[in-house]
Amino acid sequence: MTYTKIEWADVVWNPTSGCSRVSEGCENCYARRMAYRLRGRFGYPAEEPFKVTLHPERLDEPLRWRQPKRVFVNSMGDLFHDDVPDEFIYEVYHRIMFSWEKKLGHIFMVLTKRPERMAKLWKPKVPLDNLWLGVTCENQQAADERIPILLQMPAAVRFVSVEPMLEPVDLSEWLKEVRYCERHGQLCDEGVRWENDQLVCKYCRRPVDRMRLLNWVIAGGETGPNARPMHPDWVRSLRDQCQEAGVPFFFKQWGQWNDLSSGNCVAPRKDRRVPWSDSYILSHRNKIYKFLDGCRMFRIGKKTAGRLLDGRTWDEFPEVR
Repeated sequence: MTYTKIEWADVVWNPTSGCSRVSEGCENCYARRMAYRLRGRFGYPAEEPFKVTLHPERLDEPLRWRQPKRVFVNSMGDLFHDDVPDEFIYEVYHRIMFSWEKKLGHIFMVLTKRPERMAKLWKPKVPLDNLWLGVTCENQQAADERIPILLQMPAAVRFVSVEPMLEPVDLSEWLKEVRYCERHGQLCDEGVRWENDQLVCKYCRRPVDRMRLLNWVIAGGETGPNARPMHPDWVRSLRDQCQEAGVPFFFKQWGQWNDLSSGNCVAPRKDRRVPWSDSYILSHRNKIYKFLDGCRMFRIGKKTAGRLLDGRTWDEFPEVR
């Protein structure tokens, strides 16, 4: 079992490791940095540590855990990479299904940048209530491309991770509630009608459910030596979109940068008596990034930047029926 510092999971389960660049969000991949640091150990090849590698000996790990866990599946790669055989992906799914059948209580959170392959291979008729499916959307283009594919997948929870957040991202189109018929899928206003004091499908007269397209949103800034700053207004806007729609929002971290405004940053313990100020920052030779609107971000390190947003942490999780 591998416990994790990732705030929204308890443990990580890596039946595969390794990946390759697919979009802008991959530029400073934390998993690649870690793989190179561990090269030649713990299953990472010495020659090409971030090469896609299968770990069949890890497949049964979750079945041995006694206490229910929130499990981040494949934190060190992408399960739906082209180099992972279909048969191996099915093996991973069978373990998740077995955990559901045996009522082990684990929740498996699968996050991918390759939803096309996920939609092709995983098509359960009934969503497993222990399987949450998500896509990474570091910018608006990724959101526009990946979220519609995610919405084709039946899942107990569908979520989006906007990390690293590289620009403003508008998810409002997918945060709303929609009308849904079990036989005909999502219905527009013309596809429903009132009958016997209930809303029914116009075509088959079955009762219509109200459901959310997305159930959860995670956001966070980038970490690592070459981390790019995230504007505070970008993450505030995303939080406000979620609050307005009633969708749980989880703010993971600022990353390496913070604007040091009131309610967003706490000084390191040894400097608690020293107020954040330009003179203090400059004296410590921290890097400064200035956005076009004048907002200044200071590179102060992940730990110091923290995860406060407007004076509080945002640790909201979706409820599963």
